[in-house]
Amino acid sequence: MLRAYILAKKDITWLQKEVKELYLHLKSVHNFIDQYIRKRNFEIVSFSYLCLPMKKELPIYICAHAILRQGDEILLTLRDQTRFASGFYSVISGGTESGESVKEATIREIYEETGLKVKEEDLAFHTVVHSQEEDFIHMATFFITDTWEGEIQNKEPHKHKELKFYPIHQLPSNMIPYVIKALEGLDDAQTHAYYREYRWDD
Repeated sequence: MLRAYILAKKDITWLQKEVKELYLHLKSVHNFIDQYIRKRNFEIVSFSYLCLPMKKELPIYICAHAILRQGDEILLTLRDQTRFASGFYSVISGGTESGESVKEATIREIYEETGLKVKEEDLAFHTVVHSQEEDFIHMATFFITDTWEGEIQNKEPHKHKELKFYPIHQLPSNMIPYVIKALEGLDDAQTHAYYREYRWDD
């Protein structure tokens, strides 16, 4: 009985030593995290070590855009009841899907929205616009073509109130701003394959 008590006491002493060392280690970690938070201006959201940057991280969306050109006119859609830019004009556009390149997405979106079939070799890269919207970051690619098969039809009337060609130099006033940015210098061949930014200085 006495032997068992001595062993128990010895084990407790060993445990107390381990706990003390663990406490000192945790205290050191606490000081390190505290200094890290203060240096980087993080906002502490609870008494735990969960912390978030004060600046909200915005999701990034990659969208493919198609400029369908017919002489001096381009095809525009009037967006209607859409989550983004409802009531504004844009070119054919849509988000990329999993495992899909932006060029493949461009061809798919053209067909889904207009019923037109475009071959990959008939698409020419025009520009890419990296824009900052209110609640997301947008990477928009723009391809241009004047060659397609089929007749234009509004295949998504629940999203597009209008599908119509407009003169390049007489575009509607209610165009999506970053799309206008992408269309700058459309007649100048030297502006093709340029990178553009929008709203990063706001």
